[in-house]
Amino acid sequence: MQKFLLAVDGSNRCNEVIASVAKILKNGPDCSVLLYHCVQSLAGVHYRAVGELPQQYEIDTEAEKRMGGEILEKSRNVLLENGFPQSKIEMQLKLNSGDPAMDIVAEAKQKDIGTIVLGRRGLSRVESILVGSVSSKVAEYSGSIAVWVVDAPLNQSQKALVAVQGVPGGRMLNQHAAANIGHLPYSEYTFIHLMPPMPPYLWDDGHILTPEERSARQSEIDKWRSGYKRQFQDVMAEGREALVQRGIKPDNVQMRVEPAKIGIARDLLAEIAGEQYQMVVIGKKSLQKKTPFLLGSFANKLLHNAKGVILCLVGS
Repeated sequence: MQKFLLAVDGSNRCNEVIASVAKILKNGPDCSVLLYHCVQSLAGVHYRAVGELPQQYEIDTEAEKRMGGEILEKSRNVLLENGFPQSKIEMQLKLNSGDPAMDIVAEAKQKDIGTIVLGRRGLSRVESILVGSVSSKVAEYSGSIAVWVVDAPLNQSQKALVAVQGVPGGRMLNQHAAANIGHLPYSEYTFIHLMPPMPPYLWDDGHILTPEERSARQSEIDKWRSGYKRQFQDVMAEGREALVQRGIKPDNVQMRVEPAKIGIARDLLAEIAGEQYQMVVIGKKSLQKKTPFLLGSFANKLLHNAKGVILCLVGS
């Protein structure tokens, strides 16, 4: 059973996310959704910081429960209207949430959820100032749980992109793609790795080369490029085979290893915009030992800038 936690807030944008996700998951085998809504009193947080909350601003717990229940019920109806089966929907309301992002992660871990789903712009401007981006914090602290950050309305290309960063990370993405998106309604899959600049030992050191030195250096460059490409082509071939085993036609899985033109993040954003991918799978990695998970720089740029996609962030 694939379990998804769908964080909801009752906004129109969130309802767009719910509808998009329902259409993608409704025919998936053994997919269940937990609709999760956090109630956070920003007024209460503010006034507790400066003194007692005035009586006129006290929050009626019963009213919070009622409004939270209405948001969950409306979210459930959006799932049902878009074809998701009622028997696979659960709902959970969290009152007095001090930090919605951390509560979402804690709930997912407690319920053994494999994927957290949220909209990229689900907060109001005031909430963003006070508590930061929920989607960014969930992505940072979710650890091994995959996170879908959905920028609705989605591109309608039915294309999925797997952005392979490194060899171990590429194999992790292969496993995730085969197990978690191979059954989704995507008709084309592309594995891509953008090559970084050449290592320093191959740089031009400024002196004029003899024909023999120029030939030798070019031979070293060609050897490095060939070896570099080969390792990623091998990883991608494994990913392609895993998808084929899931029933995807071999001709529908493309593999590309090519040099970065401007920069990895900007090239990936251009690729996403040009091909109108609907799903983009990319890895998450820890930048420092014994510290909370942090997003790599270009994954973070995609998180904030990729348009019309489900950005699937995969942890090890």
